[in-house]
Amino acid sequence: HHSDSLYKKWGIMWDSLRNEWRKDFPAIKNITVCQIRHGCGMDWQEYVRNEQRLLADRHPEVRLITTSDIPEHDGCHFGTNGYFAIGERIFKVISKELYGGEFTYAVTAPRLTKAYFATKREKNLFLEFDQPVIWQDTLGKRLMKDYFYFGDVTVRADNGFASGNRVQINLTKRCSIPEISYTTNIYYPDTAEYYKGPFITGATGQPALTFFSQHIDKAPDTVPLISVKALVAKDVEQYSRSVEFIKLETVNYMGETDTVLTGFSLKALDTFLAVATIDGSLHCRNTGTVRIATHFRGFRDTVSVTIIPTTAQLDSLSLSIPQDKIIEGDSLFAGVTAFYRTLDTIFTADVDTIVTWSVSGSDYAKVNGGFLKADSAAQLEMKAELNGVNTSKIIDVYPRPSFMRRIRFAGSTIPERLCWTSDNGNPFRFNDSIGWLAKNRYYMVVPLGSLMLRIALHPSEDDNSIVVIGLDTIKFAKYNGRMVANETLQVTGTEGFMIKTYDRLDYITAISLPSPVDMNNVADDGYEPPVSSEYSFSANNGLKEGLSVSPNPANPSIKIEWYIKENGGQVSIFITDPLGRIVKDWRNIEKKGIKRALIWDGRDNSGRLLPSGLYFCNLGSLKASYIKRIVLLH
Repeated sequence: HHSDSLYKKWGIMWDSLRNEWRKDFPAIKNITVCQIRHGCGMDWQEYVRNEQRLLADRHPEVRLITTSDIPEHDGCHFGTNGYFAIGERIFKVISKELYGGEFTYAVTAPRLTKAYFATKREKNLFLEFDQPVIWQDTLGKRLMKDYFYFGDVTVRADNGFASGNRVQINLTKRCSIPEISYTTNIYYPDTAEYYKGPFITGATGQPALTFFSQHIDKAPDTVPLISVKALVAKDVEQYSRSVEFIKLETVNYMGETDTVLTGFSLKALDTFLAVATIDGSLHCRNTGTVRIATHFRGFRDTVSVTIIPTTAQLDSLSLSIPQDKIIEGDSLFAGVTAFYRTLDTIFTADVDTIVTWSVSGSDYAKVNGGFLKADSAAQLEMKAELNGVNTSKIIDVYPRPSFMRRIRFAGSTIPERLCWTSDNGNPFRFNDSIGWLAKNRYYMVVPLGSLMLRIALHPSEDDNSIVVIGLDTIKFAKYNGRMVANETLQVTGTEGFMIKTYDRLDYITAISLPSPVDMNNVADDGYEPPVSSEYSFSANNGLKEGLSVSPNPANPSIKIEWYIKENGGQVSIFITDPLGRIVKDWRNIEKKGIKRALIWDGRDNSGRLLPSGLYFCNLGSLKASYIKRIVLLH
């Protein structure tokens, strides 16, 4: 059939023949196919041999052996010993497949299952077979590597070797056309001698099935590495968010070197200088040398990166503090955020540790590294400066209370002076307020802003009697009766309040509420209402005790009038600022039992005119005390 032009249909025609066999002999369990040897015929032999190799992919009952090394071949036919050798190979297949023969080796010819490049450089490739194979490097003067042919005819195999089921072939250069053929069509090149080796063989020496124009798959996305070294790609700037500042130099199992810029994890070992994030970027805080640990596909390395001063322009600073009101002797910690500008973006940086801190408004306040300590009541200005750019915040420092005014409530009198003792006078904190534990089971709460709290008292006994009293007037919510553990009540206000308990109280808690309570719906329970802000001062004619100020607002003089009944004791009047500091006082005024008045000209005890703002007029006697707000306007 030397002139047969239907060889390209060989596989189709064999499939048709096989189907007819299956019809005639439906019990067929095995078909053994012998791949033809290089010999007489035209240039279609390598194509037909490849079609024979592929039969097993389509038909599971097909078993393949080869005749490429069978002896006594005259170019077209075999002698007696040749056919006997072919029969031996077929017998082993039948013995194993039909009669359960046991062999410690494969009885079929090694068959190629996959060809693929080892790396993306496509200079090395792997051939995988269905059984362990041996690389027959030479046969006489002939070399195995010379009988692999590629789609790119300029490519040659440089060398090769076998390991297990795989053959590795190293090429002279990159193969641009991914195809490979194994052995020639008929003859050794430039000769009339039929090809008879060298071969890739199985464990018994049976040659592997030849193949023709086998596609070579691309390299896997991940190839094994043997080493990884971290190198600095570039210096990074302070405050910047840098990427690809480290490169990894990798060596794969083929000995190829590559550079990796992304896809590996980073960790800054000196967090004072910088912090690495999971996306591979580095947030730099300060200048210096930071050690960076890298991790890539099981390999770890450490490299030192230099952080240089930023070249970005400082736009502004922002000072952040947890609260702008504290009590004298207390402290707070502030942070500073810097806004830097480059040509195309603005980024932020925490610069707490490098700004210059200062505080003004009191000789008893100090700031260091953002930590402010205030030992006296004052209005402070906390300031941070960096490269000529500054920011500041006003901090109100309130005095630590030393006494509580006497307030009459529901028939009970609170002592005129409550002394805060050193062992139980330390402040305890609520969410938005500061409190002190006083003697005689009194609790004082001073708000640091608008106060909306739910108070929960936790007595050690089964019940507890309490009252809630405002520091200005008796205008807050109250509870008068028995209160069980964890029962709550709500209070609102901006001046603060005091809680009195009549039994042992273990502790008190408070939480912020989203909105004020409705004071109009607070139960009366018979408590005394606050004194009205309007008074009728007719001498000894049913006058109510009280205090009034007018005009209010004052500009700047204001008239202060009061009435205290007989046996009211001495009267003292104090003008205080919002921080509780006494700016003007009239002490131990003797007369009582009649209406009294005085004019305040808006000056302090030193004769200095006080600035516009809010002040408080406090009147106190043995049995009563009152407070009125005064607004000074100039």
